[in-house]
Amino acid sequence: TIAGIPIGDGHRQTIARFERLYVPEPNSGCWLWIGKLSAKGHGLFSMKGKIVSAARYSYGHLRGPIEGQVQLRRVCGMPSCVNPQHLELVTRSENLYRSPLMRRTGQTGRPRGAKDFVQRKRREG
Repeated sequence: TIAGIPIGDGHRQTIARFERLYVPEPNSGCWLWIGKLSAKGHGLFSMKGKIVSAARYSYGHLRGPIEGQVQLRRVCGMPSCVNPQHLELVTRSENLYRSPLMRRTGQTGRPRGAKDFVQRKRREG
């Protein structure tokens, strides 16, 4: 399973569709999601008629299953990044503890200009 959905026939097509929906950003190494986004800027991906986290799909497909009650944390800080090398499994409390919002610093860790890069790629199609 990937993101809690059993995989089977047509998985190659799902992988190909997923790979068309991100753009590698050369400076940060992020894979910026240019598909549908959540209100918080996280990638959303349709798989077998269900909407799943694009990051969870990427991690599950390229690094292995996600077991138990864990969350994915983006070490790059970019909400739209789906590079599995930028994703780590953490508990909810660890994710909150590491959150810049908890420290009230206002720092997001996002590479400068990455949001503009995503918006430009979306416009270009």
